[in-house]
Amino acid sequence: MIEKCYMCDAVGTTREHVPPKSFFPIEVRRGLRAKLTVVPSCELHNHSQSKEVEYVRNIIAMSMGINEAGEKNLAVAKRSFEHSPALLRETLKDFENVHIKGQETGIFKGDLDRIRAVMRPIANARYFKDHGTAYTATWKIFITSMTTPKEIETGVSGWEPFVDFVMRLTFKKKDVPEPEVFRYGVFEMIGGIAYEFVFYDGFFVHCWGPTPSVGCEVPPTRDDKRLGT
Repeated sequence: MIEKCYMCDAVGTTREHVPPKSFFPIEVRRGLRAKLTVVPSCELHNHSQSKEVEYVRNIIAMSMGINEAGEKNLAVAKRSFEHSPALLRETLKDFENVHIKGQETGIFKGDLDRIRAVMRPIANARYFKDHGTAYTATWKIFITSMTTPKEIETGVSGWEPFVDFVMRLTFKKKDVPEPEVFRYGVFEMIGGIAYEFVFYDGFFVHCWGPTPSVGCEVPPTRDDKRLGT
């Protein structure tokens, strides 16, 4: 039987890890081996070694509130910066020290387009794994764990009602091989579907989209540049 790519109608000649394999600390990968989730992929849609994946993995690993698995990948992020000073400059070009809730930390602007470029394939791959077919509509990506410049300055982002609404939804939890690294849940509604992704127990992303061929309205995404903390 010929398998089709999780993103398109091309033949799936490779395997795409969901999420990308580099999101898993090396020792975790060794322990899981064949248990990591994969989907068939064409060459074009295999993102496992892309620069965007490296960028997003580093962004998440540098975030506040992540667990030990995420902190292990922080060491990987540091090595990637040592290997590529250009990536370090690109990632932290707007870095500044701030105090949040009495704690000194740092903030920097995150590239939402690059983050979404990684999260959309993850959403497509999860849909493919759950439904056995490619997702033909378009996801809206909400980077829930990132904040805005306004929120840093005033403590109020203006998005609180929407974030509160999202966090109150009852997402049906799905089984994954390593929930400390990545877990997800699904919320299905009439004409639509939503995914909640949680990386390292502390970095939340929500994906919204219409049920394919339905074309329902979905919540807007944040268009401002977000800040990683």
